[in-house]
Amino acid sequence: MSLSHERLLEVLEYDFLTGDFYWKTNKSPTVKKGDRAGTLHHTGYVNIFIDNKSYRAHRLVWFYVNKKWPNIIDHLNHTKNDNRVENLRDVDSRNNQHNRRLKNLVGHTCLHFTKSGKYEVIIDLENKRFRSKSFLDLNEAIKKRDEMFLKLNIEVTNG
Repeated sequence: MSLSHERLLEVLEYDFLTGDFYWKTNKSPTVKKGDRAGTLHHTGYVNIFIDNKSYRAHRLVWFYVNKKWPNIIDHLNHTKNDNRVENLRDVDSRNNQHNRRLKNLVGHTCLHFTKSGKYEVIIDLENKRFRSKSFLDLNEAIKKRDEMFLKLNIEVTNG
């Protein structure tokens, strides 16, 4: 049985300022009413057990606020335990991929250095690769990347 919104409101209180959940009742001899709920998992996410089932706190936040379960939750600032509602968005896998951590030396999503020291836009989307010509100027490459995002209907949040 899936957790109902009513049950969630019955057991947890959400703090909109911190993004933390707090127990509304005594859960066990060691977990009391008012204690912060959840444990930090080795992946960096907060897990909360309700009725013997584990839930990711960020998914519970979305459900608590919006009364519906999310598809995929994206942490806009990439901090996995920052569960303030303004740091979360419900996305599809396509848009979630474009807010992943940057793994290039340029420091901008989908921009890469070529061997000749120029900038190139490379976007991997749905098993297809889209590339731009090379640019000497970083701002021109960013402009081209943004044009490609617009054309491909991709939302980006991390420059």
